[in-house]
Amino acid sequence: MTNRQQFVTFADVSSDLGKISCGEPQGSVLGPLLFLLYVNDISNSVPNASNKLFADDTNLFVHSITLDYVVMKVNTSLRSLSNCFFVNKLSLSIDKTSYSIFWKRARIKHNYTIQLRDSDIKQVNCSKYLGVYVDSNLDWKDHIDYIYKKLIKFISTFYKLRCKLNSEVLKMLYFSVIYPHLLYGVEVYANTSKSSLKRLMVQNNKILHVLQMQPRDAHTVQLYKKYNTLPIPKLRNYQLLLLVHKLLYQSNKLPAAYDGYFVPNSAVHSYSTRSSSDLHLLSPQTAVGKILIKFKISQLWNQLPDQLKQIRSQIPLIYS
Repeated sequence: MTNRQQFVTFADVSSDLGKISCGEPQGSVLGPLLFLLYVNDISNSVPNASNKLFADDTNLFVHSITLDYVVMKVNTSLRSLSNCFFVNKLSLSIDKTSYSIFWKRARIKHNYTIQLRDSDIKQVNCSKYLGVYVDSNLDWKDHIDYIYKKLIKFISTFYKLRCKLNSEVLKMLYFSVIYPHLLYGVEVYANTSKSSLKRLMVQNNKILHVLQMQPRDAHTVQLYKKYNTLPIPKLRNYQLLLLVHKLLYQSNKLPAAYDGYFVPNSAVHSYSTRSSSDLHLLSPQTAVGKILIKFKISQLWNQLPDQLKQIRSQIPLIYS
């Protein structure tokens, strides 16, 4: 790690040797571990905000009941982060840094300025976070559009392949190149209106028709049954129910952030009732509250038959 040097060669001309006073060799076995150890304490520099790190991506989350206070906290936190980066000799790309405001009037232009190292940071209506496009209105139209464009590329290819491959291989193709795009983040992006999901559902149905060589008027229910999978809204519900099941019976498989996320009725009262195995369901007062995942999950779980709630092993997916 010490006494390392580097030089640059261009058009058969090499530069003088330069000393490397910090950093570690790219591609080394210990590189990722050393990097994580190096940046892992960044969150300590912004104790009043939620700081999420994923490799070299840093995301800052600040919330309050007033936008003025949020902007003040963000600028204060960014100054602290900038000082932390400077002290630790880390570089930050201003061009790749942006911010979004999540509230009911997010698309209205504001006169607020958010700066980092005396440079204004641009406001965006949508940004990519861990493979999911998060928009200011949280209607997930940008992410749905992203998946749609991914799927539409395969249609012509599947038309050509279905005459050359058997049904089992075609099924493998679906679960290899189509299903992962639909499954990833479905708990989040499918939490939107049916109209927003419609064209993605239609596209998925079309792919199933092509791969199974069925006419356009063939009933889609049979297509899903044949592949033992679910339409996107039901797939979301299934994934949400799996989350509750893991929390109740296999909590060691979930991050600590889910501790206390759900409250069973048995923890609220000691009466032996038919609903004692249900989750405690608070009645939301607003339309937004009714689409919150926490409320939706509890509602779905409580609607399950009692015999399903008692199964402790992971519930297999069987279309019906």
